Amino acid sequence: MLGDAFNGALVGKPGADACYAIAVRDSPETRKLGASGALGVAVKIEDGSIEALYSVVCE
Repeated sequence: MLGDAFNGALVGKPGADACYAIAVRDSPETRKLGASGALGVAVKIEDGSIEALYSVVCE
């Protein structure tokens, strides 16, 4: 679903214990933000809240 929401510009994968990994493709938009190439993002909610995890990932 995450990839669909961003027209394939990124891919997300949930993991155990409220972790989420996101890969963002290189694009003109990421270069405008100062990135040189693709980006990787890792999100971890310490207390294990899945609701908080998905809220953070969407934001």
